[in-house]
Amino acid sequence: MKFDKICIIGSGNLALKIMKLLYEKYKLPKEKLFALSQHEPKLSLFSNFCKKQEIGYQNIDDKNELENIFMQIASKTLVISANNYFIFTKKILNKHNLTIINYHNSLLPKYKGSNAALWCIYNNEEKSGITWHMVNENIDSGEILVQKEIILNKNHTFLSLTQEQLELGVLTLESILQDLLNEKLKGTPMTGSGSFYYKSQLPNDGLFDSNWDLEHRSRFLRAFDCGKSGLLKPARAIINNKEIEITKYNENFMPQEIQ
Repeated sequence: MKFDKICIIGSGNLALKIMKLLYEKYKLPKEKLFALSQHEPKLSLFSNFCKKQEIGYQNIDDKNELENIFMQIASKTLVISANNYFIFTKKILNKHNLTIINYHNSLLPKYKGSNAALWCIYNNEEKSGITWHMVNENIDSGEILVQKEIILNKNHTFLSLTQEQLELGVLTLESILQDLLNEKLKGTPMTGSGSFYYKSQLPNDGLFDSNWDLEHRSRFLRAFDCGKSGLLKPARAIINNKEIEITKYNENFMPQEIQ
C-alpha cells in the first residue's frame, strides 16, 4: 500500500461496511485508519464500530473545523468519501498528499447532486447504478474510476434501490481496491451531460396528486418509499382540505388514507 493513512468520511452503513472491509478483511492496522463524520447520530453503527476497535473517529458538525482537520494532514492519505455531505474546498483539493475519491449513487454524469435514487425512479429510468470517482472542484464531476449498472423494474422503491446500490458500492470498491491502494488505478474523464438536483428539489414539490394515472402514481410513491429508514421526508397529500404525510399506500398506488 502506497498510502500512510486511509480516512473514511461519511455516515451510515456504507461507511461502516467500507471500514469493516479495510479492517477485518484486508487486515489494515487501526493505526493506518481514521474516520470522520458530519452530523452523525451519537449511537450510529459506524461510530460504535470505530470506537470499539479503537479506530480514530471524530464527528464534527462545523465545516470549518472539518476543513482544518484535512489541512493539518501531513501524511500521504487516501480519503474515501462514502455518503458524505461535506464539500471539499479548493484548499483541501490542492493538497498533493491527499487522494480523494467519492461514492455516488447514480451512473454519472446523470443525476448529480442529491436524491439520485428518487429521481431515477420518478423519471422512469431503465437503469441506475453507482459510480466511484475522483473528487475535483465541481460536485460529482471528477474522473470516473468505476461504474456498475442496476436494471430497474416496477418494484423498485427508494429504499430497495438505495440498499442495492450500497451493496454494489462496497463490492465495486473492493474490486478496484488493490490497484487503488497501489496507485495503479487511472480514472476516465467524465463526458456527456446530466441533471443536477439539490436536496430541496422534489417531484411536484413532494405533493401527491390523486388525479395522476396509475403509472404516474406508482413512480411517485415508490420514489418516496424509504420504509421506516427516515432517509427521506415523506411525500404529502391533501385530503379534505388537510395536508397529511403519506406513510403507506395500497396496491392501486393510492395513499392508505385515500380509499
